Amino acid sequence: MTIDITSIITAVIGVLGTIFAGLITTYLVPWLKSKFTVNQLSVISELVANGVKAAETLFPSNGSGTKKFNYVLNSVESYCATHHITFDETAVKNEIQSVWNDLYNKANPAAAQVTDDEKKAVTASASISAETAEKVKSALESTQAAQKALSDAASKVTAKTGA
Repeated sequence: MTIDITSIITAVIGVLGTIFAGLITTYLVPWLKSKFTVNQLSVISELVANGVKAAETLFPSNGSGTKKFNYVLNSVESYCATHHITFDETAVKNEIQSVWNDLYNKANPAAAQVTDDEKKAVTASASISAETAEKVKSALESTQAAQKALSDAASKVTAKTGA
């Protein structure tokens, strides 16, 4: 008497597959989603912090807060779109405000240090720019003087040769 155990093995594999799929769906998928979300939030937080610093540098004039805010918001939104991350505008706005308060709020002693350092950097940059502009202006004047002298010499040579 031979017993065909193929149907028994198929049934056991089916039951084990169902249990395994249930475990994956119940535990593994939510765990992976939470890990991706945590990683995405840390990336967005870093992006916002760097964006706020960049916006402060790109738009140094007073009264450009809206430009700075929109710059950071748009940068984060385009990053999220590029990397297929769900964009939550409210969360990003809150993060921008939080980072800005941490970095530039006058009540924060670390913020005073940051703003003092940035003021020094901007002042140094402005003086370098003024020096560079003066050098460029001087070089331009020298070039114009040389062109005038060359033109005068060419006129004299043309006059002497009768051409």
